[in-house]
Amino acid sequence: MTNKIYFSVSTYLKEDSWIGVPLNYDYWIPLIKHFLKHSNTIEIHCWNEEKVIFDELLLINEDYTMDVMHGMTIIKTALSPELISLLTTKYLDKTGKIKWFSLFFYNDGNKTFNSEHWGTEFVVSALNKGEAQTIRSIMPKDTNFHEYE
Repeated sequence: MTNKIYFSVSTYLKEDSWIGVPLNYDYWIPLIKHFLKHSNTIEIHCWNEEKVIFDELLLINEDYTMDVMHGMTIIKTALSPELISLLTTKYLDKTGKIKWFSLFFYNDGNKTFNSEHWGTEFVVSALNKGEAQTIRSIMPKDTNFHEYE
């Protein structure tokens, strides 16, 4: 049985910013690595004005689709070792927040992971209670969780 889990981390506003960010992103690498194991495609959403960020992505993978809508640039591509490295080593921008507004991981067309609002809100499919517990153990203690079918 697959359960959907929505979870969000506590955030604060940095000075001169309207964007909520967590105190730290210690959870990012273990969470991303967990879902990368079960994924083969990624969809990345960035605001159109974040050209440097999506240009970086386009240099990594030459085979992609790109769409622009509602002020966002949406890139979909196969996961590659270079892209996985970017997601797990160069994931913060110069202000200290996750670079990408939204990430969606897929496995053969089935969505496995959503990261929204610069890595502060998530929706995932947990295959069983053990996997749900793994996800909970990765996240900060004050993470807000909601499970549903």
